[in-house]
Amino acid sequence: HHAGDSTSLSDNGIWCLARGNDNDLWIGTTRGGLNRYDLRTETFSSYLHSESDTASLSDNNVTSLLLDSRGRLWVGTLSGGLNLLRPGSSAFRRPALKAALDCDGPFVMDFRIEREENVFPMVPAGAAINEMIGGHPR
Repeated sequence: HHAGDSTSLSDNGIWCLARGNDNDLWIGTTRGGLNRYDLRTETFSSYLHSESDTASLSDNNVTSLLLDSRGRLWVGTLSGGLNLLRPGSSAFRRPALKAALDCDGPFVMDFRIEREENVFPMVPAGAAINEMIGGHPR
């Protein structure tokens, strides 16, 4: 990380890594969002949260990454839930309901994808999955 250099890694703290399909390496950072390192050109691209952009990353603390068989990148964040980035796109899809993002509830710690492409988010002990997806029960 080089402060002020938008072509360098956006943060020195790294939570997770995932190898992409097209000679790239995805890097989840502690405060600098998601980074893509192109192994051919040896350059970084950063994906950051923006309050004014609903297609941006939901949180800059990226805790887990998983690339599925379709080339989609699933991005788990500390307080913004689960994001999805499709191949060739720079717009994130946030499958979790907005209510879950707005509450002070549990967060996604990790997730697994089965061969059949069923996605299972991992939440802290004691947290119900319906709280993670739909917010706190009424």
